[in-house]
Amino acid sequence: MKLRTVKSSNRGRWMKRSAALATLAIAFALPAMAQDDEFEYNPSPKIILTREEKDVLSAEKDEKKYLKLALSFMETRLKNAESQIESGDYDSMLRNMGSFHALMEATFEFLKTKDPRRGRVLEPFKKFEIELRGFTPRIEKIRREAPDKYSAYLIKLLKRLREVRAKSVDRFFGDSVIGSQE
Repeated sequence: MKLRTVKSSNRGRWMKRSAALATLAIAFALPAMAQDDEFEYNPSPKIILTREEKDVLSAEKDEKKYLKLALSFMETRLKNAESQIESGDYDSMLRNMGSFHALMEATFEFLKTKDPRRGRVLEPFKKFEIELRGFTPRIEKIRREAPDKYSAYLIKLLKRLREVRAKSVDRFFGDSVIGSQE
């Protein structure tokens, strides 16, 4: 009677498993080796207000004055970003665009909190939307002139700017349909 040895059957299993593991290792290693040596990343800035801007804006309670201050801060940030694009200081440009983004969000949130029944609250929304419309081509120009790795955030900012503009205009229209009688 011939006894089958356990070692030879384990050896076959071990060979199959090691061949499968080697194949998987090669399959995962080849794409990693094919990548460029240069690590690409898409930087995005912190979207926060500076202490000075926050203090000045929080002290203002009137919608029109708040909007005027916020728009002047946004204009300053955009001018700074445009000059930094020309000088090639892209990281500073990105920080200014992050502050611009924070100012836009803070202004929109402030205007949303005001009571629409308290007369003429829609005027600031109209002015805000018009000013944002004017900022759009300038931000597009910055995006075109900036290196590709910065454009991902700028595209995201432009998309958010369009959303805020649309929501600002939506404030003029109600949810109910007038005159729909059957």
